[in-house]
Formats: sequence, C-alpha cells, structure tokens
Amino acid sequence: MTEISVRYNDHQCPSHDLAGWRKERVPLRPTGIMNVMPDWVCEITSSNHERKDLFHHFMLLQRNKVPYYWVISPEDKTLIAYRLADDKYQVSFSVEYSSEQNVDKARIPPFEETEIDLQYIFGNQ
Repeated sequence: MTEISVRYNDHQCPSHDLAGWRKERVPLRPTGIMNVMPDWVCEITSSNHERKDLFHHFMLLQRNKVPYYWVISPEDKTLIAYRLADDKYQVSFSVEYSSEQNVDKARIPPFEETEIDLQYIFGNQ
C-alpha cells in the first residue's frame, strides 16, 4: 500500500491516517497526491501528534469543507465523529469505550449502513 496525501493548498499537503472518497467522485483507487477533497478523514492520535490532529487538522478540514472527520484515541479509547453542518463541525457521534459497557457496535456517519465493531477498533478482540 502506498501513502496518499491530500493537497489542500500550495502549503498544506498532509498524509492522513485514513481518508476516503465516494466512488461517484473518485472511481479509481486514490494514489499519490490527491487534489480532490476527501469525503471522510480519520486521524488516530498519538502522544506526539495530538495537537496536530485535534486542532490543526480539525481547522484545515473544516475550512476545506471535508464532510466527515473522525478522531480516534487508542490510549483513551475514544472516538469522536464530526459532521460538517453550515460550514462548521458538529459532533455526530462520540464514545468512550470500555469492555463493561453494552455498546460493542455502532453505526457512525458516514457509514450508517454498516455496524462498526468498536471492540476491534480499540483492540479488545
């Protein structure tokens, strides 16, 4: 697998942990540097990049109108999903996962058609 970067402008071309495009917009597998804005971005925080993921990327993606942005913290076992509404991100889903709770699967925008296994995301399988 090759790394994919997104060119937001001449000075910002980050490689996200995960990014996705709807097939109607990008019919072939994305490669290299993409000039088409993603429909969904997910960043997985690490101790060295929390500020970048929680602030810099949040503002960059919001400014460029990326419809969905997820932030996953493996350390805190949290997932926060944002949806763009009126050019501002709003939380559409959030969870602080623990094995004691009853929520093991969730339908999280933009993937409402699919149950996402939270145990798998947070390494409890």
